[in-house]
Amino acid sequence: MGRKALYAADPGAVYVSVYCNAASHPNEPWRIATYSPVVELGPGHWAEQIGKYESSESDTLIPIRGSTRAYLAGDRPVSKEESRTNPDALEQGDSRTRFGLTCERCGLSVTARSEKAFPIFDVLAAAGIREISLAALGKRLAAR
Repeated sequence: MGRKALYAADPGAVYVSVYCNAASHPNEPWRIATYSPVVELGPGHWAEQIGKYESSESDTLIPIRGSTRAYLAGDRPVSKEESRTNPDALEQGDSRTRFGLTCERCGLSVTARSEKAFPIFDVLAAAGIREISLAALGKRLAAR
């Protein structure tokens, strides 16, 4: 009792998971977030699996807190309330998501916008890479 439900992982699923294994905790990785492609929207569209982390090391989805998200229409932040009451606010061609990925063990943090992170996820997935460290993702984002 009191345990969170575990969900079976799909071994054939396409996903990219982000974890932290900083020098301060190399043998204790912190699971941060898992993203899956949104096939209906075509290449370059990914969504976070809210509250679940997928790893090739486990046959179940691991419960996690996840990232923080902010929705933007152009450069204007759209509140969660506005996105619920006015869905058109995010239907503009320039809408995007900004998310914060933070390791709760060491405090390492990376902020990414969907238009920069999602192409990286596409490349990783095409190469069969399912997990990336937070530090490596931060370096790839900085190089864009």
